[in-house]
Amino acid sequence: MGFFDTITSIGRKVSGVVHKVASVGKKISGTVGSIAHKVAAGAGTLAAGAAAIGLEPVAAGLGAVAGTAALVGKGADAIHGGLDKAEEVSGAVRSGIERVDKAHKAVQKVKGAVAKVVKR
Repeated sequence: MGFFDTITSIGRKVSGVVHKVASVGKKISGTVGSIAHKVAAGAGTLAAGAAAIGLEPVAAGLGAVAGTAALVGKGADAIHGGLDKAEEVSGAVRSGIERVDKAHKAVQKVKGAVAKVVKR
């Protein structure tokens, strides 16, 4: 196994790990985002109800919970989007590695054929 083959193998492994980690991260961020959006909606509704019946301190607290949950949801959505991009880049890198590997193997075959012709 030559230097080029070693680099190609390492690149494939790294690309595979990035894809797996991004996939797990997307599932986690999707779940966190979903929960946060539900909490934000529920707390917002409860805050409006508390304000309507005159419980301003409770409404303020629930409003803060709703705002925080909304920010957590936006953060989770941003992380999910970033992981989508990481998967995209990982796939492009893997594709590039495969193309270069095929070209390298073709060059090696041609090199071998030329060497045989030159020996004659």
